[in-house]
Amino acid sequence: MPRSSIPDFSYLTKSELPLLKKMKQVGEETIANLKSSDPSLSNMEFKIGFHSVPSMRQLHLHVISTDMSSESLKNKKHWNSFTTEFFVPFDDFFEKLEMNGNVKFDEDAREELLKGQMKCHVCGSLLKDMREVRKHVDMHF
Repeated sequence: MPRSSIPDFSYLTKSELPLLKKMKQVGEETIANLKSSDPSLSNMEFKIGFHSVPSMRQLHLHVISTDMSSESLKNKKHWNSFTTEFFVPFDDFFEKLEMNGNVKFDEDAREELLKGQMKCHVCGSLLKDMREVRKHVDMHF
């Protein structure tokens, strides 16, 4: 999270591009620290990005492992917020701001993604509940 008060990305302009670069750098450092402190994560891939409809009133980015193994992923909404286009990879987000001078998404369409069927982010299999998600995704990692 930046130290300055930026409620969400609708307040961003091109002048905040350096701030976003710094946020990404901190995310990458966090990943490096996780990998160096836990050898089991040394080959793990991570994603850095933003939710297209922010869940809290302070600009923040997410760092999440691609195995999606997290106790914080408790329900369909959480799962879909990281495994659908609701999650915007950092580089796509940055490019949009750099090219357009702002970042906008169709909030209604993005919110619908949270209500959709859960799918495996690796193979696309349909999944009915979080118990099945965890069991299925473990097969890939």
